[in-house]
Amino acid sequence: MDKNITEQFFGNRSEIKSDLYVHKTSDEIPLEEFLLMVPPKQLLLNCREKLKLLTNEYHDLLEKVEKWQTSCNLNFELEQELEHQSYEVQRLQQAVSDLQVCVENEREQVLHLHAENDRLQMQIAEDRKRIDFLLNLNNVSNHEVTYFMNIPSGSIPVRRRYMKVTGEISDQKDSDKVDSMLQQDNEDILQMECKALRRELEQHIRLHREQVNTLLKDRDLMKKEWNKGHKKLQNLISKLSNR
Repeated sequence: MDKNITEQFFGNRSEIKSDLYVHKTSDEIPLEEFLLMVPPKQLLLNCREKLKLLTNEYHDLLEKVEKWQTSCNLNFELEQELEHQSYEVQRLQQAVSDLQVCVENEREQVLHLHAENDRLQMQIAEDRKRIDFLLNLNNVSNHEVTYFMNIPSGSIPVRRRYMKVTGEISDQKDSDKVDSMLQQDNEDILQMECKALRRELEQHIRLHREQVNTLLKDRDLMKKEWNKGHKKLQNLISKLSNR
């Protein structure tokens, strides 16, 4: 009887407890009661779905990170290879430049040798002219031939001359002949000097043109390298800006 009366006034205790759980917030519930509370089934299902969704997102992000890492490693390897190739190209260009310098030095040496050869030829012509002048002064013509032959020891060498019979020549004619020969020799020497100077000038002009062409090629290569480096820096700046 008392029990019924109590239930009429206070109701069932489980209903009171559920009402307390419903109306009280997590801040108002004590910690012991909150830990003893049994979560509802719907809440567990929601938590499982949320956990599954977060797990899938985590795996997706992990796959993306792995892809990005692979791409970054590949990009890094490519950049290293490009830098190595650029370094090799620079070394080859330096070697080519050194070879060109050596070639230019060799060409200059060849020009000096040609000039020295021309000077020697002109000196030979001068010596020949002097010899002819001395022979003409001694009344020895170009038609004279001298033979030297081996003879027994103790004998006196005999010099044989075979001269073309020309008759008597006056001193005036001899002097005129000498003057004409000297003039002809001077003209020949001047022609040789002109030819040597012309050849040396042509060689210097050709060498100068080749040097200019080499410098132009070096300038074009340096310009291409500068443009390539500038473009590479612009691409890097754009990538960093996009990030």
